[in-house]
Amino acid sequence: MVEISEVVEEEPQPTAATTTNAADSRSQERLRDADEIEAALSSITRPSARLHLENLITKLRKEGKALQRVAASKASSSSEPTPPPPAAASLKDPAPPAAA
Repeated sequence: MVEISEVVEEEPQPTAATTTNAADSRSQERLRDADEIEAALSSITRPSARLHLENLITKLRKEGKALQRVAASKASSSSEPTPPPPAAASLKDPAPPAAA
């Protein structure tokens, strides 16, 4: 008889630097995709297809810039110390009981 056991692998928790790099790489990927599509746009002759591609280029650039802002925000927030938690509610003035 063979003994079977379950193997559980723990995935490493993403750090702020890894998350920032991932967001930055996704933003760069979208911006490069927009540039590549824009380069291919010159060979498109149908006006409707051209419009669809122009809309896609605009969307990719917008997403790329948004992801850059997210990466910059995460980078700046990870470098700043976290603020202390808010003070606990006073025990002298407990909240009134909820009416049933």
